[in-house]
Amino acid sequence: MESTTQGQVLKLANGVPIHIFKFGGDNEDCCFGRAAEYAIWRAERHTGGLNKAIDRAGLSKPTCLKKGSASVAPELFDSLLHDFIQFQTALDPLGSRPPTMISICKVQTVVEICILQAGTGSKELLQALSVPLPEVCRLSPSH
Repeated sequence: MESTTQGQVLKLANGVPIHIFKFGGDNEDCCFGRAAEYAIWRAERHTGGLNKAIDRAGLSKPTCLKKGSASVAPELFDSLLHDFIQFQTALDPLGSRPPTMISICKVQTVVEICILQAGTGSKELLQALSVPLPEVCRLSPSH
């Protein structure tokens, strides 16, 4: 059974929340994969871009949680769903359907993707995470 601990909510410049929390037994910071995809590429809908970038880089794959799955307690899923809906509402205040599955990524994986992408969204996300910008990000032109 997975567990989570309350974390922090970072805000992008446009006010979109990025939830950071501990998940599972490894005690690493995690975030919603969909939020990372939005922060890096400003994708309004799930595109699979983060998953493709993770696969190309050979990094740790996200954990996918589905409501009703035996791998996650209903209370935990509901708590994560509540936080995810905060993010989703910031993107679409008029209401998207609630998700049936939530993807959770390690923040370190997201940081590595940001460095590989080195775009404007990557810079903003790294700054929100208080990660010093690597030279490749400082030197890359803004999009």
